[in-house]
Amino acid sequence: MKNIISKMIAAASALALAGAAVGSPVEVNAKNTIDNGDFIYRVLEDGKTAEVLKYNGQSLYVSIPASVKDYDVVSVGAAAFRGNSELKELEIADSIKEIRSCAFEGCTSLRKMNIPGTVEYIGDSAFSGCTALSELTIDDGIKTIGEYAFSGCTSIASIDLPNSIDVIGDCAFLNCTALSEPNIPLALQYLGAGVLENTKWMNSQNGEFVIAGDGILIRYTGKSAVKNIPDTVKVIGSKVFENNEELREILLPPTIRKIEKSAFQNCQALETVYMSDSVLSIGERAFYGCKALKNAELGKGIRKIEREVFSCSGIEAIKIPGNVTTLEAGSFRNCEKLKKVEIADGLKKICEFSFGGCKELRKVIFPLSLKEIEKNAFSDCYSLTMIEFNSDTELHNSSFSECPNLLSAAFYKNPTKIEDNSFNQCPNLTIYSDNNLYLEQYAKRNGKENDTIRNLPGFNENGKLYTEENEVDTSFSGGYTFIIVLIVIVDISVVAIISAYVMIVEPRRRKLRRARIKAEREKQAEEKNKTDKPTAQDPHKRKIRSASAEKKNVPEHNTRPVSKRPPKKPQQ
Repeated sequence: MKNIISKMIAAASALALAGAAVGSPVEVNAKNTIDNGDFIYRVLEDGKTAEVLKYNGQSLYVSIPASVKDYDVVSVGAAAFRGNSELKELEIADSIKEIRSCAFEGCTSLRKMNIPGTVEYIGDSAFSGCTALSELTIDDGIKTIGEYAFSGCTSIASIDLPNSIDVIGDCAFLNCTALSEPNIPLALQYLGAGVLENTKWMNSQNGEFVIAGDGILIRYTGKSAVKNIPDTVKVIGSKVFENNEELREILLPPTIRKIEKSAFQNCQALETVYMSDSVLSIGERAFYGCKALKNAELGKGIRKIEREVFSCSGIEAIKIPGNVTTLEAGSFRNCEKLKKVEIADGLKKICEFSFGGCKELRKVIFPLSLKEIEKNAFSDCYSLTMIEFNSDTELHNSSFSECPNLLSAAFYKNPTKIEDNSFNQCPNLTIYSDNNLYLEQYAKRNGKENDTIRNLPGFNENGKLYTEENEVDTSFSGGYTFIIVLIVIVDISVVAIISAYVMIVEPRRRKLRRARIKAEREKQAEEKNKTDKPTAQDPHKRKIRSASAEKKNVPEHNTRPVSKRPPKKPQQ
């Protein structure tokens, strides 16, 4: 089903381009059809050209005419020869500019054909199942070969594709089992997935990397968790690593200039991609569903990010380089772990659902260059609390739908347009503006609060409304910034004073205190020693102290031993 849908989208896009050149088809009715027997033609919308609507003849050799009546035949219509099993050779007039989808599908007897250089577009499955086709030449001038255009042409052994070709769609030569020399053009802009699958050339390739054309990697058969892409590769082809279960880390060399659609889709283990500034574009769904991928650092050379490139991945932060002018639809849709987005000046448009369902996204500052945000671009961002506009950005319906915690939207310049449901189901929103009547009326009409940014007239356009403190801060810039800076300076001064006190003053104070305490103790000891000595006025003190010392069995240090000599006899 997915393949059918993708084929329909590709066909519609190609037909739209082709229609501009050859005229758009109109509804078939008796007034705009021409039946000359073998061919039925339809007059196109421009009223000057026609296409072959149906071939009813039985000839083996058919030549498509250049004109019918007064109309130039410029197209072979969809399924015009489908299922014709009699046709063997075909000649296409030089007036033909396109061959629409399934035009010759299932012409199993067709064996020889030349496509002139006037044909610019070959539609999807145009020659699919032409099993007898062995002689095929395509002149220089063709630009696009659609999906499955020659799939199942099992008799084609070689083909020289001209350098004028820009696009070869998915599976264009799938199951061309005899094809051994595909000769892919060097100037090719896009080579689809599975273009050469089950061909003789592909089946003969050895090694884990298969490269076609001018450095286009079309197959990887390795099983490594960490892999370096060889520097001979210039393009990572479509779906080359899709659903790879082993790949955890990959390094892209500086030769890589492009990553095609779905190149790493659903690589569940992929955590890290090293991307150089040489990468210019990333195709649709290139990293879709890479749940383990946390941080994708985009090179400065990136110019184009296609639809759903990182949708449903695990990235937590992203920086959009200044060369990117448009974020296509669903670029980061349902990245439920994405918390931080930085957008460089240069982005002009954010398409629908680009950040829809990013439940952890908290704050977004939009650059001066931004002109438009499409519907549902930030819908269901439940953690989003603040947004800041630095330009006259136009907001479509539901641009910020169902963001229940969105508290503030600051407009530094008057928006060109805000549709009434731009902030649908954002009940806590306050709109900050420079007394702009348009915004005040919008806020009043939609039940939102309105306030003014008082310092807006002196606002520096390169400044920021909000600070990064804890990633959620509602402080305004300008005069408030001066206050914040002053507070920071005071805090630093206080910390310096406290540090000086703790490291210098306090140690000295403690030292002086210890010295004072020591001196006081020495003084007390000296006074105590003086009071302990016996004096003439205190003849009994020595006896008292001796008795006391004896009682305590402590030696008396301040008394002399009592003489045991007998007393002298008195002289007569």
